[in-house]
Amino acid sequence: MAGNTVWILVGDSRHVLGQIEPGIAQCCVTSPPYWGLRDYDHGDQIGAESSPEAYVSNLVAVFRGVRRVLRDNGTLWLNVDDGYVVGVVVMYCGSASPVTQA
Repeated sequence: MAGNTVWILVGDSRHVLGQIEPGIAQCCVTSPPYWGLRDYDHGDQIGAESSPEAYVSNLVAVFRGVRRVLRDNGTLWLNVDDGYVVGVVVMYCGSASPVTQA
């Protein structure tokens, strides 16, 4: 795995994806906000749409952007559900840099 770089981009995917070169990403791992379950106190947040159809439409637009930046053999790991659990700890063993705040 020498020579590989892991990038963690933090920000609104609708804006961050436009900063990424097409076809450069091998993998995207994401868990988009669930529709109607949380308020992230952001006026234009995904998950606060007026209908499930509008929510899905926004996700489709985001994943079109993901497809643009993925390599032809790239993979998308997507966690979608209708609920969430508070207090779950996730650990990552390895190097995860550089980190970019968008």
